Amino acid sequence: MIQNIKQSLRDFSEEELSEIVKELGFPAFRAKQLSDWLYKKHILAAKEAKNLPKDFLEQLEKKYLFSLCKSINNKRIQLS
Repeated sequence: MIQNIKQSLRDFSEEELSEIVKELGFPAFRAKQLSDWLYKKHILAAKEAKNLPKDFLEQLEKKYLFSLCKSINNKRIQLS
């Protein structure tokens, strides 16, 4: 059985985050804000990103994880 497994946003570089933000139709500066929350402030949940719009965070949560993940035997497990 194949599951639709979400990838962690932490797996992406700032440049890749910029592409994701662009594909979702949000302004480019949101990628830098998102990167700061992920890599400098080390948030584990979307709700912790206080200066990002709710609709932006909801779109990201539909496709990606904010928490840390690790692949084990080609399966992802959520670490936090």
